[in-house]
Amino acid sequence: MAARHTMTLVDASNENTNFGLPGVDLTAGNYAAQAGLWDALVTAVAAIIIGNVGFKKLQAYVTAVNNVVPSNNFAQREEKWLVTWTDDVLGTKHTTEIGTPDLDLLVSGSDLMNIETGAGADFVTAFEAVVRGGPTGANAVSVISIRNVGRNL
Repeated sequence: MAARHTMTLVDASNENTNFGLPGVDLTAGNYAAQAGLWDALVTAVAAIIIGNVGFKKLQAYVTAVNNVVPSNNFAQREEKWLVTWTDDVLGTKHTTEIGTPDLDLLVSGSDLMNIETGAGADFVTAFEAVVRGGPTGANAVSVISIRNVGRNL
């Protein structure tokens, strides 16, 4: 079974939103390398949101990152980045939602993040370096798109 990394994001109303992603199984031999890759993904997520990454959890530890309430009132958990990605071996599509998106990263006139340059490209690189698919967590993945979505209550 693949390992799981979870992040808790804090919005401007001091509400939390969580998301988790699969990765390779952790062993004594790969732990340091995998922890470094996940840390790079946390940094990349922080660059594409206006909320804060409050906590990160990688099976072996839970670490506070920055669970302070954001000063930007638009940092709301109801707004999300919808990351669509595919398992490169099985061809199956998957989605992950990341709350409190930085909408300054949108391509003008669209609801898509620019993933070709800047923070969007950095996020894709970090995501694809560590997230894995397949039943054993061995398959590489590719990000297809990142779209702004919201929740209507």
